[in-house]
Amino acid sequence: MPSTLSNKELQTLIHITEDRFKSDGIMPNDVVVLYKKMIRATKKIAVQSAKSKGRDFQYWICTQIAHFLHITFLQADDFCPIHSREMGQAGSDIVFRTLEAQEKFPFTVECKAAESFELLKTIEQVKANQKNGTDWLIAHKRKALTEPIVIMAWSAFAKLLMRKGE
Repeated sequence: MPSTLSNKELQTLIHITEDRFKSDGIMPNDVVVLYKKMIRATKKIAVQSAKSKGRDFQYWICTQIAHFLHITFLQADDFCPIHSREMGQAGSDIVFRTLEAQEKFPFTVECKAAESFELLKTIEQVKANQKNGTDWLIAHKRKALTEPIVIMAWSAFAKLLMRKGE
């Protein structure tokens, strides 16, 4: 089972590795590979890369929702019923331009494509942007997951189950 190390733990391992092999200057190839992975893991993603990763995930979510609604998603189409909000703008990440689309997918969506995020802060954010008549939903993606996950209130999940049983 994969385990996650904190940045501090990674830094400690990097220093131990450097100290161990600094004296003789020779590092076995397998250690070099691990050392390089640890260095990469401690580097922060560039702001532009992070925004691009988030934008791609929002587009993916829009495409999935469009598939459920049997419509086509085209970000550049101003008449498309679903739209991905531009990075840095206030409001829900997924914008429904028609009442019909919002009624068919009754959720206010917040997308997070990050290795970590503050769950309570994200819930506050999506609730602050929540449209009347919708439930909130967080779509989350990270490397350690095989597929994106959805986080929602139990009451919203129960509503989905009740509708499915009708």
